[in-house]
Amino acid sequence: GEPLDLARHGSLRRVLDALVTRRLEDPGVAWSANALLEAAWPGERVRHESGMLRVYTVIRRLRALGLGAALVTRDDGYLIDPEVVVARVAGG
Repeated sequence: GEPLDLARHGSLRRVLDALVTRRLEDPGVAWSANALLEAAWPGERVRHESGMLRVYTVIRRLRALGLGAALVTRDDGYLIDPEVVVARVAGG
């Protein structure tokens, strides 16, 4: 699809980066919501409910940006569908 500039969207970018990294290195393995919270907001202490709301909001935004078909939600967390072709492309 069309490239999106996520430079000003740190938490969104960090969650997407974590999901892409996992998809490339270990396809089919999910990130738990707690792990995504730590990846997106490293070292930040938040109440559990607030943290989960942050993660759900980021996942919802990623789906709205066009990743709905690629993002899989399972009991053990979130992942990019192993059948989806993923590649890292350097920005420009």
